[in-house]
Amino acid sequence: MADISSPAPWGIRDIIAAIIAWLLISFGFAIVAEAAKYFNDDETLRSLLLLGLSGVLAGAAWITVRIANAPGRGVALCCIIGISAIFGAHLIAPSTSNGNASQAIINFTLFISSFIALGVSAWTFTRGKHNASSQMLKLLPPERPLWALMLAILIWAIALTATAAWNWMTASFANLEFLETPDNVKPLIDHMGGSWLLTVVLGCLAAPVAEEFFFRAFVLPVIQKRLGAIIAVLLSSAIFASTHISPDIGVGIIIPTFMLGAALAIIYLWTRSIWTCITIHSLHNALALSVAIVP
Repeated sequence: MADISSPAPWGIRDIIAAIIAWLLISFGFAIVAEAAKYFNDDETLRSLLLLGLSGVLAGAAWITVRIANAPGRGVALCCIIGISAIFGAHLIAPSTSNGNASQAIINFTLFISSFIALGVSAWTFTRGKHNASSQMLKLLPPERPLWALMLAILIWAIALTATAAWNWMTASFANLEFLETPDNVKPLIDHMGGSWLLTVVLGCLAAPVAEEFFFRAFVLPVIQKRLGAIIAVLLSSAIFASTHISPDIGVGIIIPTFMLGAALAIIYLWTRSIWTCITIHSLHNALALSVAIVP
């Protein structure tokens, strides 16, 4: 079922360069936003700081792409969008009457900028540098949509069952408490100032599209080409899981996210369409949000 006869032309160096560019852009903007908090009393100075630091970090990301011999237009566009978004957020935020709403606007913009950076960085290498076709990237709808959706739901259900078994095991043994699955929904809702609209846009729309294109259509085929489908599923899922660790969530998120990533990778290979992955990823996040609102 897995399509391993037509390996993607991009390689490990392209992935490394894309990840570096993504980190420079997304974490760079986060640093800028954090630094700007100390200059809220001086709007002019804050604006200059935003433009200056964002420009330097965006330029570093663009140089990284050029060193990797990839066209820089995609990442350059991503940087422009990110700079404009952060700059706009800091102009809007002080005018809001509620402090949480103000911070929510900034946090939402940071997340969106990160997802844009993730998707556009991968697009720069696959379509920009190597001119990969939509068929090669599996960007087309599945040939049999109903069958593909049913198969995807089955694989997702198996992953959910495995996650439930993992949660039972970690809860049963005291020495495994640090690996218990944390609540990663509440921190996100808090970051969004309690706004369910912003949370749904991020979790059920932006994240599934950007992450599936990057980790499944971009990273997975490179590893598959060199190490085979099984190693590709495992390794790409491990990379996917590692990006979800954060100070307010902890390392307990690794195993559940790894299981989800493995399920999505198998869905991508077997259904040969990124859209089934995006659908399941969106449903998974929607289910997590729905569980979070149940008392």
